[in-house]
Amino acid sequence: MPTEFSQRILDSYKECYTDYDYNIISLKKKLSMQESISTSNFRSNVSKVNSILKEVLQTNYEQFLIQSIGQRFKKQYCLFVPKENINFIK
Repeated sequence: MPTEFSQRILDSYKECYTDYDYNIISLKKKLSMQESISTSNFRSNVSKVNSILKEVLQTNYEQFLIQSIGQRFKKQYCLFVPKENINFIK
């Protein structure tokens, strides 16, 4: 996983999960050591974000979910929402 992408994941994680300091410290350490985030950790974060979206939006949430495309071992994760429609609220 590219370092820039890992940094963006870490930044988003810090905004969304402020109560989980240990996880943030662990991710920072991995990032500083040029280690990538494990696949299971990444998928877990995707699942958490999607669960929050379903809970908050309740209806018509499908278009906002993080989705995977591609075959096994070559999957890509994406959003099908225009970036100008995405806002982070603190």
